[in-house]
Amino acid sequence: MNTVKAYLQDKPWLIIHLSGLLAVIFLLFTHPPDTQEFNSRIFVLGLPAILSFTYAVYVCISKSRILLKKIMTGYLLLSLPLLSVLNKPFEYNAKDDSGRYFIYAEHMKDNKTLWGADQIIFKHIEHRSYATQPGYRYYDLIQLIIFQDSLRWIQFLNVSFLL
Repeated sequence: MNTVKAYLQDKPWLIIHLSGLLAVIFLLFTHPPDTQEFNSRIFVLGLPAILSFTYAVYVCISKSRILLKKIMTGYLLLSLPLLSVLNKPFEYNAKDDSGRYFIYAEHMKDNKTLWGADQIIFKHIEHRSYATQPGYRYYDLIQLIIFQDSLRWIQFLNVSFLL
């Protein structure tokens, strides 16, 4: 009970997280995420992290002593309304870096190889070398092998690591 009381007495935490919770719910109903990887409709997926980070910055600036538990509780509270959309697949934008890495990962999975196939996108490359950063395509490959598709909750998890 003392923990709940501590949360309720923390006005900045209440203001940020209650208004954030209302914003997440409002955005989910008015602008639900679609199948595109990045567009204005997926802003709602990043909102919990942005607001939790805002609270963390406030805590640092005010030199208030706060537990990580309080920041993570707020993040989880803001994320609850997103549960309905997190298991849905999305399509990468082929013109973006992440889209290229996903194309490479699909190629590696389909051809059972670890060669990232930069020549699929960059036709001018005549030898086997990396034209783009090689690491992320392997991360995408692992996701494809385990989950068979690109799911929003993986994207959400990646954003959560930033917090």
